[in-house]
Amino acid sequence: MIHPLRICLIGDFSGHPDEGMKNISYHLNKHLSIKNKVLTFNPTDSLSPVFWNNIRKFNPQIIHYLHGPSIKSFILVKVLRLFFRSNKTRTLLLAPRPEITHFSKHFIPFLRPDLILTQSHKSDKFFSSFNCNTRMLLGGVDVNKFIPVSPQVKKELRSKYGFNKNTFIVLHVGHFRTRRNVDILCRIQKEAIADVVMIGGTSLNFHKEVYDQLKECGCKTIHKFLPNIEEFFQLADCYIFTVKDTKASTLPSLITGSIELPLTVLQAMACNLPIISTKFGVLPHIFSDGIGFSFYEKEEDALNLIKSMKISKKYYYNREFVMKYSWENMTQSLENIYSNLLYS
Repeated sequence: MIHPLRICLIGDFSGHPDEGMKNISYHLNKHLSIKNKVLTFNPTDSLSPVFWNNIRKFNPQIIHYLHGPSIKSFILVKVLRLFFRSNKTRTLLLAPRPEITHFSKHFIPFLRPDLILTQSHKSDKFFSSFNCNTRMLLGGVDVNKFIPVSPQVKKELRSKYGFNKNTFIVLHVGHFRTRRNVDILCRIQKEAIADVVMIGGTSLNFHKEVYDQLKECGCKTIHKFLPNIEEFFQLADCYIFTVKDTKASTLPSLITGSIELPLTVLQAMACNLPIISTKFGVLPHIFSDGIGFSFYEKEEDALNLIKSMKISKKYYYNREFVMKYSWENMTQSLENIYSNLLYS
């Protein structure tokens, strides 16, 4: 970095960071603010004259929209680019969960920002097909908060939250929504393969029928913000990610309800939990199927993997594979990207 930058971040900074895109907004703001001057807005702020007055006074060098993107974010960033047309302002879109329809995609060539930062090869290929300048940016995980614990601490945490100290616990963290394919969690619980804990965030729409289904199956269901959520990763034995990709579509994963690099998978790995996952988003491109990380397509395969883990009682060392995806490293990469856009 040559000197501190004036950065405008547009994202969801409201409420608790208990959802992937909110986590991204919260942590990038936190870490970018260490070296730079950062001004934050929610997208709806753009409807107020105060937004335009404040952003004009701030005169940002970088305008970075952190959510989606959707066609609305493309339009807002384009308008902002025109608003600062006499300055050297650069615009970026981060694409953790693209929301582009077959109709809206036709407008992308007219609304291109200076750079789109993608989080899957599918999204990268999609936006590149419209002559957008793209680059992969992956992260992040708080490696200081999500840490492995000793067997003794694991037992203490189970006692703290009322869990059996000796049972095998499978964890899933996400939203209680139909598109997350959480039926497999009921099978794990009902067939007595393991005890299941599912923690749902409060940011997205809540599908009560999914919550009730899991609860009736005997799963431990938690639907609230947990400031110490890392303790649930630390008391678990295995993490399962159940969301399936929309393979047949030429669009990025529009309807899955998950960002394309699920942060919960990184958090679990930082705690040295073994992972059982669908081949979702960028996961099969950055992690190998093997010891400590296993992909499944059929439910039976996932169930057998859990049974095998229970028997083997191995200790896994997944933390080393996610250190490069820390928020600190992601922020450093982002600062370098900003500098290259401004000074190259």
